[in-house]
Amino acid sequence: MPHWITNNFFQTIRYFDRFIGQQAHEPVYVLFRKWQGPWLSGSPSSYTYNSTYVSWEFTLWQPPVPLAGGKPRLRNLKLFVDGVELTPVASYNRVTADNEYWRDIDKGGPSNASNYGAIIAGFNTGFDPRNHVVEYQYEEICVCIDVGEESFQPDSRCVICYGTGYVGGYDQYTAAAVSEAGITVKPTNMILCRFPITSEILRINRTGGEIVTQRKSWTTASPVLHDWDMIIRQRYAGNLIHRDAETGEIPNERYWIADWEHSSARPSYSLPRPAQPNEPAISQGVTLHQKFHIVEAQPNHIIYDFPIVTG
Repeated sequence: MPHWITNNFFQTIRYFDRFIGQQAHEPVYVLFRKWQGPWLSGSPSSYTYNSTYVSWEFTLWQPPVPLAGGKPRLRNLKLFVDGVELTPVASYNRVTADNEYWRDIDKGGPSNASNYGAIIAGFNTGFDPRNHVVEYQYEEICVCIDVGEESFQPDSRCVICYGTGYVGGYDQYTAAAVSEAGITVKPTNMILCRFPITSEILRINRTGGEIVTQRKSWTTASPVLHDWDMIIRQRYAGNLIHRDAETGEIPNERYWIADWEHSSARPSYSLPRPAQPNEPAISQGVTLHQKFHIVEAQPNHIIYDFPIVTG
């Protein structure tokens, strides 16, 4: 398979138009949004027999003292007995087999208020976990999320997850600079992206001014992007609505990617595809370029605090 198709940054642009300059390409940074957290593992330290439920249980998570900031950083729990994953059920009275388990949140009570908010996992009636190897895994999420009601609503102003719900929020795309004829045409950690000419609408409401744009952009085949990834465009001049009142600086424009699509040629299940960072499962064939709408993040959004590695 031709090298210019399988591993490229500019060659795909030339495939459509040999004059890159006429396509108004710009180097931009890319942030890949995190859609899952790391999986953490553990084992129960002790078990308690619940005479009301007539079953054994253990405390998976206990709120710290004091309770301020005491939120469990877990999601998508998996429980294993002797290496075999158990099936979760909605409540303790629905467990009917030894290969099932229930999870509950302790409501505390007058006699044991300190247990309020503890997460408890339990087994089938008559099943004694002390005679087995019990392990669990859970997906780590940000402490800004209240999981008391099994919800997933991250704080949009959180400086830990940047509103994504997962620690760190984004992973930056990193790559070496690319030069042609001694001229750097793609700087370090950047890709080439086209920004078409478009209009900006400034809406004034009670919370201030909001710039609304709707742009259809396109970029090269690699790296593969997703909806709600972010591209950062260098901003050297622009609308004064962006300008910082104290420093006079205009921040780099940051856009979320929406309605992502790709163009491919010669679809075939026999064609090899090179590994790409964060590559989703898309149709077979050779991806020639990517198209997407971009939605501008307002200058006061927490995403502008995310650090960018420039070189």
